[in-house]
Amino acid sequence: MFVFRGWDKKDHLDVRKAHRDDHIQWLNSLGEALKLAGPTLDEDGNMNGSVLIVDYESKELFLDRLKNDPYAKADLFEKTEVSSFVAAIEKFSNLYKID
Repeated sequence: MFVFRGWDKKDHLDVRKAHRDDHIQWLNSLGEALKLAGPTLDEDGNMNGSVLIVDYESKELFLDRLKNDPYAKADLFEKTEVSSFVAAIEKFSNLYKID
């Protein structure tokens, strides 16, 4: 598994909002590989980044999929990071879900 962390460029909330529906559609296209996704928030509750946890065979395959993310295509992120991830504890059975 891998965890993706993206930090939005300063003053790019409008870019995020403009591409959010397409981004969510792209996330849904990842199917069973997507384990968790959601925005990070600043102190005022505004979205300012992204976190994804996915299950892919290789980091290279995941990075290839990331190229099709509407947020990536819109050049939303100031910085991104992909790391290997192992779930030690899972307690997400009742999370809020966005369609």
